[in-house]
Amino acid sequence: MTFPLLVGPSGREPFYADVLSADLELVEHRALDGRVLLVEYRPTGRDIPRA
Repeated sequence: MTFPLLVGPSGREPFYADVLSADLELVEHRALDGRVLLVEYRPTGRDIPRA
């Protein structure tokens, strides 16, 4: 299961408030206790690729 928390630069405003779409890239990941994975993504500035 994934429980995403999407926030803007300050960590308080919603990330997607004024964004129609955004491609994301993985910045960092780590296992917190062997079961929970913390992953961090950031926007690339490109539109989401469409098939």
